[in-house]
Amino acid sequence: MAVAQTLQPATFAALRGSVVRVEADRERGDLVIGTAITVAPGIVVTNCHVTRDATTIRISGGGSLWGVTGQYADGNHDLCFLRAPEWLGRPVVMNERDSLELGQAVAAIGFTGGTGMSLRFGSVRALHSFDGGRVIESDTAFTSGASGGGLFDATGALVGLLTFRSRRESGSYYSLPVRWIRDRLPANDQFADIHPLHDAMPFWQRDRETLPSFMRAAPP
Repeated sequence: MAVAQTLQPATFAALRGSVVRVEADRERGDLVIGTAITVAPGIVVTNCHVTRDATTIRISGGGSLWGVTGQYADGNHDLCFLRAPEWLGRPVVMNERDSLELGQAVAAIGFTGGTGMSLRFGSVRALHSFDGGRVIESDTAFTSGASGGGLFDATGALVGLLTFRSRRESGSYYSLPVRWIRDRLPANDQFADIHPLHDAMPFWQRDRETLPSFMRAAPP
């Protein structure tokens, strides 16, 4: 595929030390698996739909489990920042320019199926302006275990957070814009204890009438 040839797998090898698996124990006793990206020392970001029912959370990286001691949630935008003080993963570089273009090559990294980490190549299909950012629609396939994983450009900079996919339109996968992550990165005193977030309903899971216009034709 031509798009894949513009991206070099070696560029993304180092990012594996910044991408972690999230394990969230829910109130009813089951376990939810997702992915998170290291965005600051001891801080990772994932989707709130991965952790919103959690009573305890762990991250897995570097061959070990690391406890999560705090969470900062923006439920509407489906962004949950997790504090894991002992995690020493290297923060990723976040794209500063919001310069994605249609057709641009991108790479998705996440725990596809909740098991092994995967790297998949694709391209940007559309950019949807919403709440001060551009939600990225691409054809880089991922499954639920990769929720909270990273979408990266050819330089290895983070451009988005893997979040949801369309059930009606084949090949449409959506990522939250990195601008939302940059703008909402919390200070230390903003983290709260881990507890279920019963009101953390993201914009893309709301009633059809309140969905963004670009989602009404093909809800996730």
